[in-house]
Amino acid sequence: MRAPAEDKKVDLKELVEAALDAEDLTPLVRLFFDSRPPGQTGHLDKAIRESTRGDLDPDERDGDTITAALQQVEEEQTANIVQLCRTNADEIAASLLGLGNMGEQATDLRGRLVEANEALQGAGQSLLSRLTELRELSRAQQAISDTRKAVSEGAKLLQICAGVSRLLTEGKLYRALKLLERVPSDALLPGSPLNATRASGQSPTPGTNVNGSPGARQRGAALPASDLGVLQPFAAGRLQQLADSIEQQALSDVKSWLVKVRAEARSVGMGAARRAARARQTEAALAAERKALVTQLPSLASAYEAAAPIAQRLTATKGGQLGGAALDPAANPAAVQVLAGGAQAASQGDLLLGIDMTLLHRGVHIHKTLGKMRTFKDYYYSNRRLQLQSDMAAPSRFLETYQPFCAQLVGFFVVEERVQRSAPDLASSSQVDVSWESAVACIKSAVESGLDAITTPLPLLYIKDFLLLCCSTLGQCGYAVGPLQEMLVVQRSRYHDLLSQALQPLVNAAAKAEPWPPLEVTTEAQAAELRDMLGLPLLVAVDAAVPQVPFQAPFTAAIPELLRLARRWVEESAAYLAGLTGLSDVTAMVRQHRDRMLVRIGVDALQKRVEGFHMAGKDPQRRSMQLVADAWALSQALPTLDDYTLVCTRGSSGKDRASKWSQKGAQHRRNASGVPHSLDTPRAGITSQSAMPRPASFSTQGAGNQAVGAMQSLQEAGERVVVRVVASQAGALMGTASLQDWLPDHAPRSNTPSEFVTDIIAFIKDELKSGQAAMPDSSFCYVARTLFDFVGKEVMALLGEDRIAAFNMFAIFRLHRDVTTLANFAETCYPPGLVNGLAEPIQFCDIMSTARLEEIIDPRKRQQSYAAIDINELVPVIDKYRELSGKSKQPESFLKRRTVDKVIRQLTLQLRDPDLSSVGAM
Repeated sequence: MRAPAEDKKVDLKELVEAALDAEDLTPLVRLFFDSRPPGQTGHLDKAIRESTRGDLDPDERDGDTITAALQQVEEEQTANIVQLCRTNADEIAASLLGLGNMGEQATDLRGRLVEANEALQGAGQSLLSRLTELRELSRAQQAISDTRKAVSEGAKLLQICAGVSRLLTEGKLYRALKLLERVPSDALLPGSPLNATRASGQSPTPGTNVNGSPGARQRGAALPASDLGVLQPFAAGRLQQLADSIEQQALSDVKSWLVKVRAEARSVGMGAARRAARARQTEAALAAERKALVTQLPSLASAYEAAAPIAQRLTATKGGQLGGAALDPAANPAAVQVLAGGAQAASQGDLLLGIDMTLLHRGVHIHKTLGKMRTFKDYYYSNRRLQLQSDMAAPSRFLETYQPFCAQLVGFFVVEERVQRSAPDLASSSQVDVSWESAVACIKSAVESGLDAITTPLPLLYIKDFLLLCCSTLGQCGYAVGPLQEMLVVQRSRYHDLLSQALQPLVNAAAKAEPWPPLEVTTEAQAAELRDMLGLPLLVAVDAAVPQVPFQAPFTAAIPELLRLARRWVEESAAYLAGLTGLSDVTAMVRQHRDRMLVRIGVDALQKRVEGFHMAGKDPQRRSMQLVADAWALSQALPTLDDYTLVCTRGSSGKDRASKWSQKGAQHRRNASGVPHSLDTPRAGITSQSAMPRPASFSTQGAGNQAVGAMQSLQEAGERVVVRVVASQAGALMGTASLQDWLPDHAPRSNTPSEFVTDIIAFIKDELKSGQAAMPDSSFCYVARTLFDFVGKEVMALLGEDRIAAFNMFAIFRLHRDVTTLANFAETCYPPGLVNGLAEPIQFCDIMSTARLEEIIDPRKRQQSYAAIDINELVPVIDKYRELSGKSKQPESFLKRRTVDKVIRQLTLQLRDPDLSSVGAM
């Protein structure tokens, strides 16, 4: 067996051989470095020397073994190579001999190739010279052909230019441009507008490109594109001159068109207003026809019969044959004026019939074809803007020239709408909107400044009506006319102020008329007008039958005149507000302004009439009662005036309104003569001495609260005048009572009342009779209650006066008899409950004559049995009480003075300390 060292060498040798065969020494290098101890350095030869000295261990000699194995393999391979060379020496020699023979053959082949190349070069040189000569001849021939073609194309181009010049001279710009479009593109310079337009593929009109129609393209095909050579700059310059000439001529035509448009704008605007007026007239005619047919519907046999007249009228309307319905001049003054100033045919045709739009459209087409549309658009806008600024110059005398001023602006924008519709690339919506906003601001400023010089309402009504006609046309053209309509709505306050100023002198004149006697109704027609048309009550009694004429109305002649003026005011107010808002809004606005007018003018005039009324003259109380009746009658006519306002705002003519109102019938308005009155409705007192309930007599149905309140205040003012007159006369009669003996020596010997009581009863009887005949029930009841209340207060005030220093029980007995007589009389009078006004003197006489004065000290008993007595006034009155003296002896049943003093002390304490009264009541 071999030793392990030998086996290791054999393995190393196999490893070295395998590495050499694989041409990869990586395993050997790894094995070599792995055999070195860590940290040991040195070269391979040093390691070999150390191994020969035997200083290393066997494991440390692996590197040497690897080196030895490599050397051994090298020796073996060298020996193999030498052996291989010895074995194949003959073959190697034969190969070297073959290589030598091949070199000689290659040298011979190279010589023959050089000779063949020299022969080919000589032949090619001869062919090249002939080819050069042929090329020069072909070039000369092509140049001659191109020149002939260029001359031919130049001649054709000059013929086209001549034709364009001739068409320009004749003014046929469109045909000249179409002929110019047949020029080939390469005949133009690169910067030519025509060339640029063709390159961009723009189309001047829908369905046709810049080269024209399909037929034009076929004609242009006869002119193929070619190079004109030196003629091209000349031809391009000539073509550019022709294009510029077409452009200049088109601009000149557009300038002429702009001048003509501005000159015709006013006629266009007036035609537009006339057309709007005609449409309004047609609408009014249709409305009248509808109303007439509606009245016939119940009598028609079938729906077919009902539809046949309507279809006939609609056919007549479409054919322009509808007529017979004239506009109301009061409600449509400007429309009637405009229709009278022009023919019907003019308002039915095209508004731009006198304006030829061909020049503008041709200009648009030419500039679009030339690629200068933006420049032309700016030119058009700047010129139209200058024209608009000139048209917007506010006239110095607006009231005289507002129609031409507005018509000029309307015509401008009617033309702009047509231009925008037919040439949308020329006039943009934004530019037109900016111009329209400027025009609206100008019109508003001119109207507002012109209104400063207006002193009557009619010019403002004309302005409003004409502006509405303009707004109707412009609104159909798509313009925002809302700001103008809002301006007219805002000016309604100005119009109504002017209307009120014009009406005020007439109202004042009617109110200053003599308030006596009442109006004398002499005919049935007059009675029907007052009752049915004006809604005035013919009698103050609610359920009384209408008397036969002649008779006296409960009001004076001023009240019907005021109502006629109010109806006229309503008509003119509705005329202004018509067309500005909806029907419901117009009705509300007319009522609002009407109520304000009634308060500021009508009621104010009657109020001054009441305040300026003097008590001098014959029958002052009758005159004051007449004022109350006038105010009441005017308030009763408010619902009728509301109905008339509603009829006016629905747009009927004056005749229609009169006929409609007469058809309302008397039954609906007869009930306006009065309403049932409640006697329990409280109201604050008229005078400082009284606080009486007043019945409600005003119906607020339909009428505005402002007008109702003003009428009620007016009626109350008249009632206060009646109360002052009656109270002054009653006070004079009551003053005679102080002349009696208030310390008599004996009791009354009969039940005959005092003379002043007889006089006051006769006076009250006359006043109640005249008041019930002259005043409405509500006012009569109030005056009657106030009068009895005044008498009762006057009795107590009589005892408290300084003229009566003292009184005794016999005077109390006499006063008790007189007050009882007044109370019995009050029980027989209308309205019921008048005796309540005498409650205080009755309770005072009872408590004094029955010697129960101490009961009034108890607050609870005072509240139950003597509530009408005012203890503040009672204390100074009873302080004047004196016991009987002299011949008359004081009976034991009579009131003692010490009892009176005790009551005075207790009442004085209660007046000083109200808590005592409340404690006593508890």
